[in-house]
Amino acid sequence: MATFPEWDRIILETLYDYVDYISLHRYCEYEGDINNFLGSFFDLNNFINTIKATADYVKAKNKSKKIMYLSLDEWNVWNIKDMKLKRWQKVPSIAEDSYTLLDALVVGGMLCTILNNADRIKIACLAQLVNALSPIHTEKGGGVLKHSTFYPFMQVSNYGKGIVVKNLMSCDNFITDKYGEIPVIHSSTTFDAEDNKLTFFSLNCDKENDIELKLHLDGFGPLKIIEHIVMCGSNLFASNNSKEPDKIIPRLNPVKKSAGREFDIILPKLSWNVIRFEVKG
Repeated sequence: MATFPEWDRIILETLYDYVDYISLHRYCEYEGDINNFLGSFFDLNNFINTIKATADYVKAKNKSKKIMYLSLDEWNVWNIKDMKLKRWQKVPSIAEDSYTLLDALVVGGMLCTILNNADRIKIACLAQLVNALSPIHTEKGGGVLKHSTFYPFMQVSNYGKGIVVKNLMSCDNFITDKYGEIPVIHSSTTFDAEDNKLTFFSLNCDKENDIELKLHLDGFGPLKIIEHIVMCGSNLFASNNSKEPDKIIPRLNPVKKSAGREFDIILPKLSWNVIRFEVKG
């Protein structure tokens, strides 16, 4: 919007010392260009950085000591469609989209972006959780359908605990019309000291090639790979349905479970990856 981020600056200058969070909403929609959609994580990161910079400017201007945190209290992929409701229709199905493998990859990229900004984003709510715009659909008469987007959200919810470790990544770029050049690999790493587990989340945006990832995990002592979970497929627009509920689900890639600090791992083309390690040191 034309008022962004000026409106935020004006409001924050008045309210900075009275509020703890500023709210952000971001939905990503597939508009016909796969590269632009995959690059949504880059756009989300720019959005977050703009809000952070605006809040930090106001902090300096107001000479405040407080850090303004961010609440990304609505985020998701959303295939926006016109909702046609019948007059006095009882409990209609509203915005119950069917999510594809491509949607799941984008959700994975957005999740990595959220984790990588965990120093400022303290609240992040997927909108919604059940039925409308959601990774889970219930069926009349019983039954639950888990869409493709359920899996990266479930994995980050379960394994993305502890602290976020900053990644230093060197990789090729891919081209988007909207956002220019974007790194072909997008990733985030978390370390759970209570469980002694390190998890590496990664999105491979390359449409043509698998990528050999060379991981150097210094500072943790020897590590052992527990598993490498992958979501990928030949049809980016495939989705789960009541007849084929497991059409798009994660699978396990074989791994060498030897301990070490350096690992060579293949990320399949256009894939979402979860690589889990046990810290032995």
